[in-house]
Amino acid sequence: MKRTHALLVIVATFLALFWPCLLRGFVVYPHDNAQETGLSREAPDSWPSNRKFSDTSSFYVPEVHEHLHGDHEAWLATWNPNVELGRPLGQVSGFSPAFLLTRVLAWTTDDAFVLLTRITLVTFLLAALFAYFFLEELGVKVEVACGVACALVFGPYATYWITCVLFAAGWCWTFLLLWLVASFVRVPSGWKGLGIAFGAHALLMTSYPQQIVWHLYALVPFTIHRAWKHGGERRVARLVGIGGCAIAGVLCALPVYADLALAAQRSTRGTADHTFFLQTLTGMNGTGEPWLFLAQLFDAFWIGDPMSEARAFSGVTLTPFLAAGLALACVGGALRRSWGWLVLVAAGIAMAFSKELYFVGVDYLGLSFSRYTPMAGALIPAAVAAAYGFDAALKRVDAVRFAWCCASIPPIAIAVVTYALRPAPLSWGWVAIGVAVYVATVVAAATKRAWSLVALGVLAALAWGRAEVLMRPRDAIATTSPFVEDLRARTKGLRYAGAGDVVSRLLPPNQESVLGLSSIHSFNSLSSRAYQDWVTRVSETGTRTYGRQFRKITSAAKLEDGELALAGVVLIASEIPLESPAVERVGEFGSVTYYAPREAPVHQALFTEFTRDEKGTRVDVRGTARAFAGTVNPRDDRLLVGFEPPAKDALLFVSQQFHPQWKASADGRELETVAVNGFYQGVIVPAGAREAELVFEPWSLLMWIPQLLFVLAAFACVVATVARRRPASAAGR
Repeated sequence: MKRTHALLVIVATFLALFWPCLLRGFVVYPHDNAQETGLSREAPDSWPSNRKFSDTSSFYVPEVHEHLHGDHEAWLATWNPNVELGRPLGQVSGFSPAFLLTRVLAWTTDDAFVLLTRITLVTFLLAALFAYFFLEELGVKVEVACGVACALVFGPYATYWITCVLFAAGWCWTFLLLWLVASFVRVPSGWKGLGIAFGAHALLMTSYPQQIVWHLYALVPFTIHRAWKHGGERRVARLVGIGGCAIAGVLCALPVYADLALAAQRSTRGTADHTFFLQTLTGMNGTGEPWLFLAQLFDAFWIGDPMSEARAFSGVTLTPFLAAGLALACVGGALRRSWGWLVLVAAGIAMAFSKELYFVGVDYLGLSFSRYTPMAGALIPAAVAAAYGFDAALKRVDAVRFAWCCASIPPIAIAVVTYALRPAPLSWGWVAIGVAVYVATVVAAATKRAWSLVALGVLAALAWGRAEVLMRPRDAIATTSPFVEDLRARTKGLRYAGAGDVVSRLLPPNQESVLGLSSIHSFNSLSSRAYQDWVTRVSETGTRTYGRQFRKITSAAKLEDGELALAGVVLIASEIPLESPAVERVGEFGSVTYYAPREAPVHQALFTEFTRDEKGTRVDVRGTARAFAGTVNPRDDRLLVGFEPPAKDALLFVSQQFHPQWKASADGRELETVAVNGFYQGVIVPAGAREAELVFEPWSLLMWIPQLLFVLAAFACVVATVARRRPASAAGR
């Protein structure tokens, strides 16, 4: 099989999986958004759905939408005023034009659903191609590289989490780095060095942080080993060159990570304890019982649809095809080539069996960034080991056939026994397919039928991977409803608050950007401590999961302190009765009752009397020593506030969350910004000033510099390549 044929197979498999997105206008999305917008469907949703993946609807799409449609003055959208009383807009996970590839794709559409889908499709295709090139660079047969790349990248784990493209991005750029590192060691070049720099940059800009840590445990040892073993006399120079290029790529992501570090410092995420991380092993996204985890690693479909909302499953599965290759990697010459990769696989499996071992990783090995199934971080090593197993089987001598046959027994035996002992009924169709593919894979390897391995790898992708893809027509996603339109008309672009049960799916936080609304609620893993403290002023139930969510005010107990007035809330949309003298009932829509705070909202005001001491800067919302202040042509990232000149130093109050990267000035003079009442944005205004300008200036605004450097470096490589080829062609003539 030639490389061209292998690439055609990969592209064909990609098209077979994603043709509805390419030809019928489908988008990757986990549900119809009907419950979220208050729509009542007469018929059940006809497309596959799972609200377990609500991060897509509550964070990813809204973030992309804000980047596309935010009213920003700078080249990059950086501030989201629609949620959390304002917060910095995310620039990582590949959702922001701060990443060059996303910036290019954003030129093709202004629809957030479509853009996120295009980012996803490009990521999947590149991941498969890079996986193939890396495996080919390792020296395995072309058929093996093609089959394994298809089975892994288009397989059930990647497609199970397809709505979370940052997982696929982690694979994409890790495979690029692995491939270019191996190729650079063999023959260095400027293009490869640039690719390593961009790969390191892209990995940081697009991937899940905890996944990055896991992949570094594969990338760093592989780089050192490859350079030392295959670099010859210039091994040190090769290693220094690779390291220098990678560091350059990391530095190009530094502005975004400086902002991310500031957000992490201001949040409570770093205080998470072992209970938080334990859900990685036992929660809805966990592995479950250890032996069940191993059985599902072989084939997760034997006990029903893994995409079912009722099933606790992490998505970590290999398919019988890759499980067969992994078994073959544990024998003979394959073991000598793959032992390093198998160590990482063993670590991932061991952590599923031992929470104590996992907690060692959390405490000392950098696994404390977020919850992430350990074995998910070892899927690339598992695929590489499987490729070595298949390759060794195809190249082996017949004398060791018995050992390979024996090695293939434990995986299927574990799956059969574990599932047989469970009370859950088996899906016999999937059992038959799984057994047939596993046996066929072992037989193909034993009989040295390389083309059969290609076919089985593609079959694994099309059978197990296609069954997990959550996609639907774009018009099958609700982005408005009569209720949303009524709420929008009542609030007129100002903030509302939701009240009710925290598990209610109506108007989940952070969809406001897409729905054309603005609220006090939040879906943000790095919400500030100040915001989390503020939430306790208006709701008996504070934020959830270390500040990640504030969904609803749960009672009327804390509505009388004037806090909603400072927050600029003009309406409360409540699913529960609110008995409080601080609010009055002003209408209803279906099961939702509207209440309006009796105190007038304060959007901007100039306080001539305020308190400043060691406890901070404070104002009394009911005080009379304040004057009107209004914004002139306000933008998300720039506010120009006008007011009557004060006779003495005064405090300009802005009803949004304080952030240290908001800079204020008046008449060219920088002004001091302060947190008012421990939370709100304030500016100390000197006597006689008539207006103050506030501009949000995060480090991320510098990301145009790395983008320009990458473009210039690519241009330089093109020029150098052309210059080298001209003398060669002239000599040939």
